[in-house]
Amino acid sequence: MKDEELFQTEDAYNDAERALEKKVLALIEKQARLLLHRYSYLNEFVMAMGTFFFTTQHGMVWHGEYDPNNPDSEELTFEEKGYQILDEFILEYDSKMNIMGTSMRFSKDSPIKTDW
Repeated sequence: MKDEELFQTEDAYNDAERALEKKVLALIEKQARLLLHRYSYLNEFVMAMGTFFFTTQHGMVWHGEYDPNNPDSEELTFEEKGYQILDEFILEYDSKMNIMGTSMRFSKDSPIKTDW
């Protein structure tokens, strides 16, 4: 194989990887927005620097577990199927693509913020 063929193959691989990352991020956004619309006490979805979470209308951070200090926590449980799907999906693709290194923040109807 010639060097220029190798470069074309590498470019094609990089293009495919970028396209896959774009699709994964779109699916994360879709699932997070579904949860934001379903639960009025959720305010924002945030993903950055190796973590993701929701904020609540009371300004609390929710990672999917019960927190006695969070006034919304009784309604927010990890067992909620929509959250489980999102959690498992993000963790699976993070292990393969470091997806949580991509910054995104949005409320149910706002555009995605990537710099804040």
